[in-house]
Amino acid sequence: MRFFLIAGLALLFVSNLNATHNRAGEITYQQIGPLTIRMTITTYTKESSIAADRDSLEVFWGDGLSQWVQRSNGKGQSLDNDVKLNYYTAEHTYPGRSTYTISFLDPNRSGNIVNINFPRSDEIPFYLATRFTLLDLQFQGYNNSAVLLQPPVDVACVGQPFIHNPNAYDADGDSLSYELIAPLSGENQDVPNYFFPNQILPGSLNNTSLNPVTGEFRWEFPPQIGEYNIAMRINEWRNGVKINSIIRDMQILVRNCNTTPPIIDVINEICVVAGTTIKLPIKVTDKDVAQKVRLTATGGPFVQTDPAVLIAPSAFTAVPFEGELFWQTTCNHISNEYYQIVFKAIDNAFGDTFGLATLKTIRIKVVGPAIENLQASAAGPTQVRLTWNLPYDCDQTKDDYFFGFSVWRRELSHDLEADTCNPGTLFPEYTRLVFNTRENTNNQYFFEDNTVKNHTTYCYRVLAEFALKTSSGNPFRKVESLPSDEVCLMLRRDIPLFVKASVDKTGSNDGEVSLRWAKPLLSDFDTTLLLPPYVTSLYHRPYGTGNFELVSGSEKLASGYQNWIDTSFVHKDINTLSTGHEYQLQFLIQASQAYGVVPTAGTLFLTITPGDQKNKLSWESKTPWANKSYTIFKETAPDLWLKIGESRVSNFLDNNVENGVNYCYRIESNGTYAIGRIEEPILNFSQRACSIPIDQEAPCKPLLNVKTICDAHSFDPDELINRLNWNEPISCNDQELPDKYQVYFKQNQNEEPQLIASLPGTVNTFEHLPDSNDISGCYIVTAVDKAGNESAKTGEVCVSNCPVYELPNTFTPNGDGDNEVFKPMKNYFIHSIDMKIFNEWGVRVFTTTLPQILWNGKDEQGKNLADGSYYYHCTVYVKSSEGLGRYKELKGYINILR
Repeated sequence: MRFFLIAGLALLFVSNLNATHNRAGEITYQQIGPLTIRMTITTYTKESSIAADRDSLEVFWGDGLSQWVQRSNGKGQSLDNDVKLNYYTAEHTYPGRSTYTISFLDPNRSGNIVNINFPRSDEIPFYLATRFTLLDLQFQGYNNSAVLLQPPVDVACVGQPFIHNPNAYDADGDSLSYELIAPLSGENQDVPNYFFPNQILPGSLNNTSLNPVTGEFRWEFPPQIGEYNIAMRINEWRNGVKINSIIRDMQILVRNCNTTPPIIDVINEICVVAGTTIKLPIKVTDKDVAQKVRLTATGGPFVQTDPAVLIAPSAFTAVPFEGELFWQTTCNHISNEYYQIVFKAIDNAFGDTFGLATLKTIRIKVVGPAIENLQASAAGPTQVRLTWNLPYDCDQTKDDYFFGFSVWRRELSHDLEADTCNPGTLFPEYTRLVFNTRENTNNQYFFEDNTVKNHTTYCYRVLAEFALKTSSGNPFRKVESLPSDEVCLMLRRDIPLFVKASVDKTGSNDGEVSLRWAKPLLSDFDTTLLLPPYVTSLYHRPYGTGNFELVSGSEKLASGYQNWIDTSFVHKDINTLSTGHEYQLQFLIQASQAYGVVPTAGTLFLTITPGDQKNKLSWESKTPWANKSYTIFKETAPDLWLKIGESRVSNFLDNNVENGVNYCYRIESNGTYAIGRIEEPILNFSQRACSIPIDQEAPCKPLLNVKTICDAHSFDPDELINRLNWNEPISCNDQELPDKYQVYFKQNQNEEPQLIASLPGTVNTFEHLPDSNDISGCYIVTAVDKAGNESAKTGEVCVSNCPVYELPNTFTPNGDGDNEVFKPMKNYFIHSIDMKIFNEWGVRVFTTTLPQILWNGKDEQGKNLADGSYYYHCTVYVKSSEGLGRYKELKGYINILR
């Protein structure tokens, strides 16, 4: 990549007022019919360029038609900084549903743009385009473009951070993403001689970035005054499919300023339940306390039917001062997407009306409330009835936005972390039974599940559903509310249920597991049909093995329900050290008739993976109940256990350990059936497991960067060096400094990398020159710790030559010692050539493969050739990390003048 250096040249050119015009703009549209849109071209032009002012523009609709469109806001609106705002609006009907690109092209950009064909940027056309798809209205709904609420011309100061956000808002609630692109001079044609702002006087203090989610563009820190243009493409997505994109071309006016930007202090993000009154405090300050500041805000909440309000002084005000964002949210504000608000604080450093600004972007999500009072009851032998409160807080909305309720089910209870910012997150833990129901009776909503079976624990949640409607009433842009509380039920609990499978003793052949089960509920157990005596027997298998086998001595007999007392057993003399154990309970009525299937239960089995000063604990269990949490114990003395933590997932990291020391652990699970009238909590222990931490882990792989002469503007022979530097990933900042770094190199991607340097862990730079005329190759840097563990040899960084080969058209082999041989004017990184030179009759007079050529004007027999023109054909070859390849073909004429 080349970098463009400009040292104050922006001040040496005076723009031609009659030839400069466009600063910024974009094209947006509204869909107002099945095939009809209302399009608006918005341009920001140089107001002083009167001769280039446009009272109409030609718009190309993308269907083969074009139209001249008159400016719709009179003579335009004057803004600060020699800027005029222009709108051009027209309607157009397309022949059918398809994807179209609306565009317009103006021959004049504003002049002296530092990073576009400087200083003659006014010679480069200004091109805007918006691409969109007309959807099937019956099923997909209208497709309106986003509107860009923040103007695209702003002031920056040398050495101060610059922030811009187009603040796109989509009324359809579609997802938006942002990408930085080069401005365009025509369809799919980047402007010539374009450099991103960080390529002008490049350095560590000149960096640009674009947040692809919020659209926030940051430039830290502009190094030079002048006018700069950037462009961004704003993509709109519906159900994961891109349905339109807008190109915004914008301008940044960088000045020398003796000022610093204001500071806005406000929360970054908030998620609320619809109906919440938002009152966000905003504090505005400025290091330049003598200046006054004005606060404004734009964003989706301000264009709603029930809009947000910014409560703050409207005029420039002495700092510090405070304001407030007030928004009474409603159910129609519920959306999957965040609403975005951009606050802009601008000081009066440049006069009474404008100055240096700072922008602060915040995001607000409004979610649907959870339904209340979900209840489950048996409505029949194989039917569960769910009921919940009517009315629901958001079942009355404008435009029938509330769609109904969805019902979700799973077997066994499952905790969900309450997360207002991520409602509707039930999949894949739950299965949806119905998408839309509004059935109600007796002032309750209800749903009946007829797909259940006995002896299974079913757990339910209900979500409210919201959606926009197509013209035919079909839903699109669906939104789910917060999930309800979970409710669980087991139909006919007329079988025993395990409530314990706990390791009492750890051993390879003398281990013990305690088991216990609950009797059937008497209310569900018909003793007139299910006659005694009742027999229970345990069957067992180690984890990962085949069939269950009867546990000797586990048979228990009860002569009647009231006499059924013995419901526990201790399984002894088994291997609990290296495996978990799973159990079945066979239940017989009338001493010999099997009844029902009792869900199996297994022990908690702990596995430990040692690491460098840490032990990674993980465990598994197979239980008919849901384990909600786990408590981790560490043995501090024989049979003396210390609680060291809790976990809601099946793993835990203990890094309070030392290498070479043996540590032992046990896990206690806390479970529930969540069905009532059964033991709760259900507590069980794992076996005792031990581990010795040891350093067998490789350090994190360094993040490598390689800079070459090709990153600079000019070729300096002293700079023919590849400069490597590397850093640890942010996620590994807490690891110890590596003992050393290993640098590997390979000239070709297909080769094995060779070690070329071993450096102390305190060094993170290296310089390397593979060849005086070839800097291509691939580098890998690994980290090695004191134990000799080396990070993976992956993530290679390859660099390529940046060949330059230019030939003159004349040389003078006359013996005066000047310009005696034909040779290239520029010759960088050329491996070889195939040069053939011919006279006017097509006879070859010279050939060479040397890039230097060094032709002395003689033919292949060594005779001087006459003055005149000679035709040449030259194929140029270069090397890269992929091998030798053709660079380009050169053809032309060489003049000999003696």
